[in-house]
Amino acid sequence: AEDNVSTSLASLEIDQLSGWGLGTHLGAADRETDSLVETAVFQAVRGGVSMLDTANIYRAGQAEVAIGRALQRLEKISIPRTQVFLC
Repeated sequence: AEDNVSTSLASLEIDQLSGWGLGTHLGAADRETDSLVETAVFQAVRGGVSMLDTANIYRAGQAEVAIGRALQRLEKISIPRTQVFLC
């Protein structure tokens, strides 16, 4: 996990981090919530949020899966993973 934090921070300068973040720990570990989290992450990053709070225990690991799908969608519209800090 520490390597992921270093890698993520290395590509973002402190002044590039938004003042807003998005937590992904709430909700059931089900498909409906996965879809909601994916959409929330996608829209938040498109709107300027650059910090996402996640952990492998959030929603039984499903939070990270939903974030991954959102990050793939963002790449397709030219918002690279390197512009998002996962903490």
